Amino acid sequence: MLEEKNIVEHLNLKVVDQEGGEAFMKLGHFTPLGRLMKEYAERQGKDLATHRFFYEGDRIKSHQTPSEIGIDDGDVIEVVSENVDGYN
Repeated sequence: MLEEKNIVEHLNLKVVDQEGGEAFMKLGHFTPLGRLMKEYAERQGKDLATHRFFYEGDRIKSHQTPSEIGIDDGDVIEVVSENVDGYN
């Protein structure tokens, strides 16, 4: 099915934070985006609950998949970290 549409098996996504930091991640078309969110927070050494993820201005929910919300290979996910107790 993926071969018929010339779609790559895994998406290469760029996660960009509000300070311009970038992280590159791979994810399957039907893998819940919660996996990307958790991995990003772990890489940053911060609590997942302090991060908000957006695609094209819409907040991403952890149960959504890239195919469900139209994410394509090479797309950018924006992440905003909340300030907790005055610290990032």
